[in-house]
Amino acid sequence: MGIEEVGPGASRASGDAVEPGGPDGIEIRRLDGVPRREGGSPETVLVFLHEGLGSVSHWGSFPERLCDRTGAGGWIYSRPGYGWSRPRKPPWPVDLFRIEAEETLTAVVAAIDAPRVVLFGHSDGATIALRYLAEQPDDRVAGAVLEAPHVFVEEYGLRSIRAADRGYVESGLARALSRHHRDVDMAFGGFVSLWLSPEFRSWEFEGLDRVDRPVLVIQGSEDEYGTMEHPRRIAAGVSGPVEVVELPGCGHAPHREAPEEVLSLTEVFLAGLS
Repeated sequence: MGIEEVGPGASRASGDAVEPGGPDGIEIRRLDGVPRREGGSPETVLVFLHEGLGSVSHWGSFPERLCDRTGAGGWIYSRPGYGWSRPRKPPWPVDLFRIEAEETLTAVVAAIDAPRVVLFGHSDGATIALRYLAEQPDDRVAGAVLEAPHVFVEEYGLRSIRAADRGYVESGLARALSRHHRDVDMAFGGFVSLWLSPEFRSWEFEGLDRVDRPVLVIQGSEDEYGTMEHPRRIAAGVSGPVEVVELPGCGHAPHREAPEEVLSLTEVFLAGLS
């Protein structure tokens, strides 16, 4: 699969704007970072993988803040079905996380010209990052920061997804998300079709022992979509270095609810990789 940048603010390497809707179009926003090697490009590029209802714009200013603080470059992208990337009509397949790791994320990483890549994933994006580390051999990918990752289907989290599904229109969620997606009903419908699918109910991450690169797991103590059992399973299962940080009083999006803590933790993690 090729990477064609689409959507608001996306551009080719030449700087020419690309209209949305290409068959392989992936919405990407690139942050330059601080040049630290010959050719004017940064040594490290952070790849940001959004949550189950996220997109490029849904990250807000956090990626810029992190890249400014660390000097890293950044690639922020929307998966198919989200943002202004190519459509993916519901229902979505139950092996979506594997597909996204093997196809979209692999293509994004392959397009990056940097000696070191670090993944920063949130929620479903964190699970995809973990899947990539378990399966992909690209030695440039040095590790990952995982915010609120999922490694099994938990009834606790499903209750919150069902509540969001029931109140999708009445609660104003549809209106709020419409700013971040070309087709908000497709994005929400796909997300719900995956997580509430009876076939997905028994899903569990397999192959944690194949993750041998460093990971930092950040989990809010009040996360409404997952408990600390997910970080515990990751810590017990991976074969590489792992650090788990629980943020007291924090919900599902630590980078929005406790940005300074997440910035500091990530800065220290990146320094350790160097």
